[in-house]
Amino acid sequence: MDNSTLFEDKAAAAPRLLVVDDEPDNLELLCRLFQRHGCEVFSAANGLDGLRLAGELKPDLLLLDVMLPDLNGREVCRRIKSDAALASVFVALISSIEVSLDSKVAGLECGADDYIVRPIANKELVARVDALIRIQRALKAPRQAEERVAQLNLTLEHRVADRTSM
Repeated sequence: MDNSTLFEDKAAAAPRLLVVDDEPDNLELLCRLFQRHGCEVFSAANGLDGLRLAGELKPDLLLLDVMLPDLNGREVCRRIKSDAALASVFVALISSIEVSLDSKVAGLECGADDYIVRPIANKELVARVDALIRIQRALKAPRQAEERVAQLNLTLEHRVADRTSM
């Protein structure tokens, strides 16, 4: 597998990824994998810490194990997607245990943007995360442009008001 970054657009900020997994080996492997591919990576070992960090960091993507010792991944996903401040965070659930069709459907129905079954080749996992980040950023772009136009209009209005009050 090559060590290229996830994104060809060097001007874009590095993707911010939060990995939540209670298995230390999986957590370390995923963090290293995505750091090598140009992501800014943060980690948590349980659902509550993952939820807290998601609120603090507002990552582009949360790679979330389904089976966690406190809140399961579906509940963490549900809470993230129901929080207006976090609703744009993409969530990919990942599991090597809950791999049935019903588990995948339940994961997607709770708001997950993808459901990844392990084992998975690193190359495919990186490609899936890359695709999710591209989609997430494409969805954010119009809203960011609207916010920028509104900000420029406000600045222009203030300048006009300042000049006409003289």
